[in-house]
Amino acid sequence: MIVVWILGVILCLLIAIAMIRVTAIAVYDKDFSLTVKIGFITLKPLEKKEKPKKKKEKKPSKKKKKERPKPTFDMIKNGVTTLLPTVVKTLQRLGKGVRFKPVQATCTIAGADDPASAAILYGKANALIWGVMPQLESVADMKKVGIGLNVDYQASAHVVTCHVGVSITIGRAFAIAAGLLVPALQWYQGYTKSHVTEEDCGEKATA
Repeated sequence: MIVVWILGVILCLLIAIAMIRVTAIAVYDKDFSLTVKIGFITLKPLEKKEKPKKKKEKKPSKKKKKERPKPTFDMIKNGVTTLLPTVVKTLQRLGKGVRFKPVQATCTIAGADDPASAAILYGKANALIWGVMPQLESVADMKKVGIGLNVDYQASAHVVTCHVGVSITIGRAFAIAAGLLVPALQWYQGYTKSHVTEEDCGEKATA
């Protein structure tokens, strides 16, 4: 009987924890900041604390480390199109339990160096954004949505700003993470392998 009571208390605690709502606010404007609110607790996990600098002697490295592939638009597009169906199905099961407020983002594509490539990238980005947003809006509670995308043919560097707030219970967050874990790992491994094989082929061709 005592075991049943203990199991019942543990089950009640798990249900109570799963119902706690967590709010995350991400802001990017040259620098990235993240604020996480859990009830009355506010956390800033990415806030840097100043520490006394210690001089370290540089040791010559014998082995050259392979650089990880930098994220490109094609990589982002491939990831979004691969994982979007899983995200939509998971959110449908949760019944609009995920709240996005606000969703504000602006992107200015630089076109000074290559106007033709900038125009092509603008078209691809538009197609990706407006192919994804209607699906997310149909399964999630999204408010204060504003997305701006344009091209500046006099700019030499892209400019991106973002302000996104997400509110979700801990239980729903675990459900989404569990549903995305395997597909995300499979996609990342497949992409990195294809990137490595392309680099190897390029090195063999130049040798």
